[in-house]
Amino acid sequence: MQAKRGGKHEPNKNQLAETTSFVDVLAKTLFIILVLTLTVMAPIVIYTQFLISTISLVAYVPPTNVTNTTQSNSTINFTLNTSLKLRTAVPPGARFIRIKAIENGAWELANPQYGYSYTAQDVLAMISQLQPSVLERYISGPVSDPNAPIYSGGPSIANFLNQSMAACSGCTIVARIDLAGGYDPAKAASTLYNLPLAQHLQYLSIDNWGPWARSHSKSDRDNLFKALYAEGWKGIAVNECGGYVSSDNYATFADSCVSDGGSTWQNWQINTNMLSQIRNSQTDKNIQLVLLYIDFGTPHSGEMYDFDTKLSPDSQANVLTYNIASQQSNYNVDYVYPIVQEFWNANLHTTSHNGPYGGQTLYRVMLWLMNQYNPANGNEISCSYQGNCNNHIPSSNWSCVGQNPSCGTNNCGPNANGQTGDCSSGTQENCAVQYC
Repeated sequence: MQAKRGGKHEPNKNQLAETTSFVDVLAKTLFIILVLTLTVMAPIVIYTQFLISTISLVAYVPPTNVTNTTQSNSTINFTLNTSLKLRTAVPPGARFIRIKAIENGAWELANPQYGYSYTAQDVLAMISQLQPSVLERYISGPVSDPNAPIYSGGPSIANFLNQSMAACSGCTIVARIDLAGGYDPAKAASTLYNLPLAQHLQYLSIDNWGPWARSHSKSDRDNLFKALYAEGWKGIAVNECGGYVSSDNYATFADSCVSDGGSTWQNWQINTNMLSQIRNSQTDKNIQLVLLYIDFGTPHSGEMYDFDTKLSPDSQANVLTYNIASQQSNYNVDYVYPIVQEFWNANLHTTSHNGPYGGQTLYRVMLWLMNQYNPANGNEISCSYQGNCNNHIPSSNWSCVGQNPSCGTNNCGPNANGQTGDCSSGTQENCAVQYC
């Protein structure tokens, strides 16, 4: 008989085998559970982190593809699209003009009380000459019947808009809704979006945004934008001239304004504080374009009223030339040239004959400024001006020199008198710019 060691019991080989087998099974089981846990949970954790990082970067990016599952705003599904950081959700081009043609389905350019009354053909002739890239806020408010004439004997609303886009070689029309207009803004926008046009309207500008936004909840503001994007709008602007209010990353472009300088033209300057608020906001990261306005108020108040009544035409031309048009690239803005709107008509403001602008109307001064600073399509012929050209402002004598190779021709025009001519180098003629 073997003596016991230290009084301890020694397990036999069978007991050791059973213990080892149990430990192996337990270890394998725990390992399998661990692998399954990691397999299932890891993608969830990673996806959650992705969502958190995405939401913290940009709260909302307006979609290019929108699926509306029902008519209720609460059930609209939006597709996140970070590619909108590219300039795809703003009107293309750099030459913006404002002609207020149609509002709430009515013709707005017969205003004998302000000294003018234009027909559709008058407006089409101006558009053909100015060759804008964008007809900014050209039509506003709800349209009940797109086939109704704009005035007795005139073209239908839809036909006039098609003719307008054809007159500027397929330029873009930006529609407008007014949040102080007394109508349902989303319903009004829907009538504009659904106009039967050769070139579908894609861009919408919201006026009186600031006062409306301050008096409505964030939920109301969100629901408005969601409804508008669900209609199909590609890009939406907000007017920040009434004081900056964030769009919570829904807007893709914005309107800013010039500071009212009263009777001193040097004081009419780009409002840099407003620009900084728009561009530095963490909740307007989707704004890709800032437009510049002299803001309209009423016929008896506001920046444009002061511009109209407190400055001479020569001083007005100075503001446009030195404080606005030539400064656009410095501040990365595009000026919206005011051609005709309510009490304002650039054709009726004539500079002094002996002054630096040689008796030109502000319309002619604006056309020259556009040719200098806001190319319509990048294919303008090189033109020079002869005669009274103080401060490089054109007089009635124009001559074109050179030829744009991409145009394939050196015929230029039409000019203000509807004339065309051969703009071969060295030949002085009455011509302005060639568009091809």
